[in-house]
Amino acid sequence: MKKNEYSTVIALFDEYNKNVYKVKALSTYLKYEAVRNYIADYIKQRYGKVDYLLSEIDVNFIIGFENYLMKFRKYNVNTAAKKIELFRRIVNIACEKQAISNNPFSHYRIKRQEVVRAFLSEKELQSILSKKFSTKRLEQVRDVFIFSCFTGLNYSDLSMLTTENFETDKDGNPIIKIMRSMTYTPVIIPLLSVPQKILNKYSQNLPIASNQKMNDYLKETAAVFERESKRV
Repeated sequence: MKKNEYSTVIALFDEYNKNVYKVKALSTYLKYEAVRNYIADYIKQRYGKVDYLLSEIDVNFIIGFENYLMKFRKYNVNTAAKKIELFRRIVNIACEKQAISNNPFSHYRIKRQEVVRAFLSEKELQSILSKKFSTKRLEQVRDVFIFSCFTGLNYSDLSMLTTENFETDKDGNPIIKIMRSMTYTPVIIPLLSVPQKILNKYSQNLPIASNQKMNDYLKETAAVFERESKRV
């Protein structure tokens, strides 16, 4: 992309996504393409246009997109934050290309909500890990939950993972390199054998549902364990 070659949001998104499709994992491409479609629908609904000038993007545009995601699409705070974070990357590119003179995200803080989780003992984790579920859906939720427990990554971080985050250190040990969504700090997480097996099971593409569905499925999974514990 040449300097100032793209002056509108959707045009820049489309060109960027073409490159993502060629060089990134399919999961990464699909995430950007979904946000592109949300932006296009938001522009159509709010402004009655099929595209929008990059130079006219301001804080109000971002706030409006946030409201669109939460009120119209019914996403919770953290899921909306994930979408806005991807949009910010596109805006950053526009700033680098000087299509936007002042980055509107410098005046906007992406809202996130920390999820408080209870600690589980090693015995409890092993019990969950060895459990045989009757549905693939609950098995996948269990696997993602266990992966989260072993890596310390919250939902927002997990949903942003792509194959690019999985590397090896200088000694050849598998690691995760990621920018934490809550603190914007880069971290390196050793990939232990249990989460590594889960990752291999899904070919480095964890089956992560929406945050709301994950919470619902986790409650359903917990109910299964509660019923079984009462039988003992």
